Amino acid sequence: MNIGTGQKNKYICSVVVENFLFLNGLHVESTIDVKESVNKFISVYKDDVDDSIKYEIVHLKQFWDQLKPTFDGSDVLKSQDI
Repeated sequence: MNIGTGQKNKYICSVVVENFLFLNGLHVESTIDVKESVNKFISVYKDDVDDSIKYEIVHLKQFWDQLKPTFDGSDVLKSQDI
């Protein structure tokens, strides 16, 4: 079956989103959601990644959460219509 470039790109993007989105949403997703996403990632790539990656990713998320500012500076600008 011959599929066009647009369809190939759409397929590739859907695979990336489905299997790697937890990295992109690390700063906004809950720890539970990150764990579920990482477990899915591990199940898909079980021969390519070590199972301990789930602990590393959760640790990275917790570290990331500690780095979050206590306020969002863009909210200040929005409230002043700047």
